[in-house]
Amino acid sequence: MAIVSEIVYDKIIESLNNFNGLAIECESYISEKFPNLPKLTLRSIISKHGQNLTKLFYSKNHNKAAQLAQEFQNRMKNERSMLHMAMDYNCPPVTLCRIILNEKFSKADVKEMLKDPDLIPDPLLSANVYTCLFNDNQDGIIIDMIRVSIGEEYELRLKKLARDAGLIFYDEQDLRRARFDKTPDLLLAVQCMYKNTLINWIESKASFGDIESHKKYLNDQLISYTNRFGPGIVLYWFGFHEEILNKTKNLIILDSFPANEEFQKLTFQ
Repeated sequence: MAIVSEIVYDKIIESLNNFNGLAIECESYISEKFPNLPKLTLRSIISKHGQNLTKLFYSKNHNKAAQLAQEFQNRMKNERSMLHMAMDYNCPPVTLCRIILNEKFSKADVKEMLKDPDLIPDPLLSANVYTCLFNDNQDGIIIDMIRVSIGEEYELRLKKLARDAGLIFYDEQDLRRARFDKTPDLLLAVQCMYKNTLINWIESKASFGDIESHKKYLNDQLISYTNRFGPGIVLYWFGFHEEILNKTKNLIILDSFPANEEFQKLTFQ
């Protein structure tokens, strides 16, 4: 897919920080500025940036729910919607909805209302939440489902490619039945060599591998895999930041599944 240099990555993030509009409108803008990078790579970088904005805005403003709710009411008098308010604050629209709804309703109710805004008793507020839901590609139930389905799609793709390459493996369900608590996507039942390195497992990441995400994956998963199973491959299907190649041990970082001939099967006489 793409290995992105530090210089190019920093330029992408600078462009995202300077973009004045909704993330849903951002992809075409970024694609024009970086035409040599795959759209899936850029889309994933935009998504990671949006997730960071969501966390940052929520952490700074969740205690200001009453103030934001009042501002929304004042804006509505001038026919300025919650979507415009989100654009002014440069935050994902659904994140702003969640904070404002939390001022009026319980967290359990808010969770259901963001799934079905018709549950919101105020028709004007309900209509604004609907608008935000359909103009947000970074936060909300729709985006959560899309992310889950993309992750599952690429796990299935990994299994098919591994079978086509003649690899014999256990998947996550096999490992959980065996009561493993830390489970890579594929644990090889028969080890193989990849470019003179012994490989024991393969992990699929249907996202762009930026430095912060990779560091979190290392701490939460990958170090445990290497300690328990030995060296393995991490596949960032949408590309990765070149710097993470220098921050790994006992890991091979790739942006695509290796060609079949690159695997050397181990046989025992």
